[in-house]
Amino acid sequence: GEMVRIAKPGKAVIVEEVSHPYCDERWDWGGVAPVWWKGAVIRYGWDVDPTSFKFEKDTIFRNRYHVFMRKNKVKRNKSG
Repeated sequence: GEMVRIAKPGKAVIVEEVSHPYCDERWDWGGVAPVWWKGAVIRYGWDVDPTSFKFEKDTIFRNRYHVFMRKNKVKRNKSG
């Protein structure tokens, strides 16, 4: 949430080398499943476009991934 908060409106937020949950990957330190991210937008009120998520497999560590999301742009009203 903090990375989203400090990102400029409309800009990318990228989280790299995310592990899967410990119950799925016991050799790793434990993280979250890719499906967790979209639910977190609603659950934690992140100002992120839920359609912007992209996931990429890590090329160094097995079974880790990277997450791309875009912070929402500032909504301007018609009067200003």
